[in-house]
Amino acid sequence: MSKTEVKTNKKLRHDPERSKAEFEEFAREFKSESDRAAVILGASKLDQLLGMTLERYFLPSTVATDNLFSTNGPLGNFSSKIDFAYRLGLISSHFCKSIHLIRRIRNSFAHEVYGAKLNSGSHRDRVKALVSPYVDHSWFLDVKNTYFNDEDEIRADFSSILGLMIVRLETRINYVKTVPDSAATRLAPEEYNNENQADA
Repeated sequence: MSKTEVKTNKKLRHDPERSKAEFEEFAREFKSESDRAAVILGASKLDQLLGMTLERYFLPSTVATDNLFSTNGPLGNFSSKIDFAYRLGLISSHFCKSIHLIRRIRNSFAHEVYGAKLNSGSHRDRVKALVSPYVDHSWFLDVKNTYFNDEDEIRADFSSILGLMIVRLETRINYVKTVPDSAATRLAPEEYNNENQADA
């Protein structure tokens, strides 16, 4: 999605059938990936969606080159995007913690030379922490049983919660409105600007 598309304040039409088809495609592709690829690609998707959410919320840049999301910019890394999205009220505190858990799993996998598995060591513990609030919720169980019932338990849990997080963010983008320029503090008081316009 281009910056122009992200910036528009028009509410995008939410199509449940299209969302379901896209999730099914995600599930098919995701199941064919190794644990390492699934973790890295899933985290990358969340990173991208958070960036799109923040871009949609922010006012446009006042300069031609917007370095806010560049590699060395204040929002150039995954962790910063997560924290900014939470502090701006775009995601809940629990969602923030959950995405940070995905980020930590991603970082661990990125530093393991070979054989990284979700069903081992600290990875397993983090996945359990990630899904523990939802294990008895019908919507989580429906996704797990419908799309990932033929996978290892931990991989199925991870795939289910990651897929749901992606869907929630993709849907959220449709309803994010750019912060209004009218709320910004101006250098000159508003009444001063109005007086000058009347004199012109």
